[in-house]
Amino acid sequence: MVRKVTAFFLFAAILPLPYPYYMLLRVIVFVVFVSIAFKLYKKAQKMDIEMPTWGWVLGIVGILFNPIFPAFLVRELWMVLDLAAGIFLWKTIKWERELFSHSSSKSI
Repeated sequence: MVRKVTAFFLFAAILPLPYPYYMLLRVIVFVVFVSIAFKLYKKAQKMDIEMPTWGWVLGIVGILFNPIFPAFLVRELWMVLDLAAGIFLWKTIKWERELFSHSSSKSI
């Protein structure tokens, strides 16, 4: 649910919204992406499987959106990044489900 809501916030970011929205979005995306990457890393480690590449990408995108040392990019580029990050986050729901369902069936 958190991923879907965050993806929705990212999709909404292509609209002309007040500047505080984008600052809040940075915080939300940073926290959600980095925490998912960390949980995925811990879960993969526990199951003794390699962390998937998309898990590392989650962490990198989270760092890109970090509110402490912000990346200053032009609006048009942020729009593309917001859409790409939203789609990517939405896809991770399926990828994670597939990754751990295949991993658990292999260990049986």
